[in-house]
Amino acid sequence: YIFSQEKHALEVLDFDGWHGDTVGEWGKMADVFGNPLGIDEQGEPVYEVKETYRQFLNAAKEALNEHYLSFNPVGAQGIEQVNTSNSDVLYTEFWPWDQDRDGVPYDTYQSLVTEVERTMEESKPYSIDKKGKSLVVKAYINYYKTTGTMNAPGVLLCDAAVYAAGGSRLELGNGNHMLHVEYYPDDGNKAFQYHFPIRSLVAIAPTCGQYRPSGRGVELEDVNYMVLHGANDQDVYTFMGMEQYEDIFFTGEKECLKTSLYVAGLNHGQFNSQWGKYDMVRPMNHMLNVGNFLAQEEQQQIAEVFIKAFLDQTLKGERQEGQDASGRQDKRESAAGHVPTDLLENCRKYRELLPETLYVQSYASSDTYVLCNFEEDARLDTGTAEGVSLQASAVRGWREEELDFSTGAARGNHAVILQGGEDGAALQLSFSDWEGSVEGWDESRFFLLFDIMDMREGFEEDEVELLEAEVEVRDASGLTARLPVSLYADIYPPFPVRLNKLQYLWGTAEYKHQFQTVSIPLADFEGIDLSRICQVTLCFPGRYPKAAIDNIGIRKENQ
Repeated sequence: YIFSQEKHALEVLDFDGWHGDTVGEWGKMADVFGNPLGIDEQGEPVYEVKETYRQFLNAAKEALNEHYLSFNPVGAQGIEQVNTSNSDVLYTEFWPWDQDRDGVPYDTYQSLVTEVERTMEESKPYSIDKKGKSLVVKAYINYYKTTGTMNAPGVLLCDAAVYAAGGSRLELGNGNHMLHVEYYPDDGNKAFQYHFPIRSLVAIAPTCGQYRPSGRGVELEDVNYMVLHGANDQDVYTFMGMEQYEDIFFTGEKECLKTSLYVAGLNHGQFNSQWGKYDMVRPMNHMLNVGNFLAQEEQQQIAEVFIKAFLDQTLKGERQEGQDASGRQDKRESAAGHVPTDLLENCRKYRELLPETLYVQSYASSDTYVLCNFEEDARLDTGTAEGVSLQASAVRGWREEELDFSTGAARGNHAVILQGGEDGAALQLSFSDWEGSVEGWDESRFFLLFDIMDMREGFEEDEVELLEAEVEVRDASGLTARLPVSLYADIYPPFPVRLNKLQYLWGTAEYKHQFQTVSIPLADFEGIDLSRICQVTLCFPGRYPKAAIDNIGIRKENQ
């Protein structure tokens, strides 16, 4: 399957060949059933990945026909297998912590020379001229430097060593910059020229931060983005895709949206039909708690429904509100081809389309006018938009901080956290009336939106209730209107998740927090002058609430 897909890509995109990479050698391994990784040429079982390289490369070369094949056994682990294969180009990244087949570390010039010469000798029978193949070696200069210029004497010394050994050096790329790390380009501000637009991205249980050019996250602009993740993921423990979600920005020049879905009872592997319910291999998988997962078919149904709605809206421009001609709610199955796209904002009213579990959603669009997102400064009393001020009341404490995942890793965004007492808590936003600040103002077509996350932990699971919240809006004449948040969204407590069986024995759990976006039509606030709203108060009337609030703003109704 891999070879056929790679061959198709080479033919369609007209590349000269395929470069394969590895993650180094991690010792003896088995497949998910405990079987060896394969059988070698002598019929013996293989339990180390590096012992599979020659067979893999020979099969790849045969499948690719005239296309070139290059391969990198990282750390030169298994290089003897690659040297005696039909790979056209031999390449490796030496690292000082790796050792050659005799146990000698690759931390001296002599150790590198020895491996280069051994490669030339071993590859003679497999080279065109029978003289052997030259080994391509990485040589990163000033590896940890992220700004400024390279150390010229160091660069020249490296060049001299390469040329003295009879080699040549490729050192410029990424425009006219030095290639000094393994990831190119090492510049978060450099744009790729794909010659076709990328309009929409879908990420399923992704990682984030493995590529950080110049130490920065990858920021995307005016791209539609959807990310899905399961609270019971035992491979990617945290909702890492939210880090990328926070690094997607809209200029307002295009109609774009970003949406996230966090679902209780979903793991990593059951989004496809091959990996299954165990997110780790034996013997670690025996410790995993898989008893409260949704079925694989249900997990894939969730992905199908939400991804179809996302692509219908962002690529086809279709908006389906889930109603039939008579105005009744249409509950037809997604397999029939109809998926209401507004479930990207709030799927609660489409429960018949979805398996029964808990869903938490975040949503933002390019036509949102941000009042406060807590990213501009460290002052508690100021908002993001000009003239917006904040004040808390009836609180035991309130603070603005960068939020963390349950593992302690940073989520990549800031929010305000309210901690209330017996009488609850409230956050008040004040501003001049927004009619003149928002382009195309029409109160009948605008929504008030904000993100809420319940921060309570340590509760009795059979007694905890949904976070109680209300929104009060005041106009310039002093008239107010108040609505309960529960009419528009459920603010679930954090999911207490036990990823492994030991957590049952110890009586512990990981509390999985996630923001729920609340979107309320302004027209629902009756009896006030919506064009002269000057104050919005988020109220938490329950006893001892603790909540994080973020991304307060208003947006136009989707067309």
